Amino acid sequence: MNEEKTIGKVVKDFRKQLPDADIIVYDNNSDDKTVEEATKAGARVVAEFKRGKGYVMKAALADVDADILVFVDGDDTYPAESVKELMKPVLEGEADMVVGSRMQGRERESIKGLHVLGNRIIVGLINFCFRVDIVDALSGYRVLNRRLATHLNLISAGFEIETELTIRVLMDHFRIREHPIKYRARPAGSKSKLNSFSDGFVILWTIITLLRDHQPMLFFSIISIASIGLTSEYRPRTVPSVFNNRRGL
Repeated sequence: MNEEKTIGKVVKDFRKQLPDADIIVYDNNSDDKTVEEATKAGARVVAEFKRGKGYVMKAALADVDADILVFVDGDDTYPAESVKELMKPVLEGEADMVVGSRMQGRERESIKGLHVLGNRIIVGLINFCFRVDIVDALSGYRVLNRRLATHLNLISAGFEIETELTIRVLMDHFRIREHPIKYRARPAGSKSKLNSFSDGFVILWTIITLLRDHQPMLFFSIISIASIGLTSEYRPRTVPSVFNNRRGL
């Protein structure tokens, strides 16, 4: 949505790395020249009118029939030159999904401090619940194989889609790997659609809902532990009665 400044470069960069791939740009109601620039760069453009990244990814999963699917944002923050490294474990049958992890090699200005903190909280919850060691649950750069792509039944509408995707892969015992990438800051004039507080709340609620519906024993065990931790013995403080005061006050 509204990535006219970057989408042409993203398409060309990935075409250079993957000359035989079908490159499809899903346009989410842009009102600038995104469609024009994507078409000019050689991509096939598909319109998804329901607003939200989740709707876009679900449409792509339903529409695209391929052995390997590469998802990447159109804002030129993810390096196309890393795509073959991300694809390798999937092509060699060692992983069902590979995530381009931004946390290790990102530029200082590429992710706001609040977003880094939010990612750590979300990753901490996922790692605690599933006993894994994931570093980046919110990356928009992912490679999936056909088996996983046809299995998924995602429900999220917005930016929480990446968190849901990670959790569902873990819940259904698919193999996930991470590969560090050099995440770049957005080019000048390119604006992010993320909202730190509202999107962060939705992502956390998505985790809670998925655990409640699909891992109820784990979910209620965590609730019980949290309740015990917050409960302490209550001892009322003894306050001398004013009527025992010698002066009768």
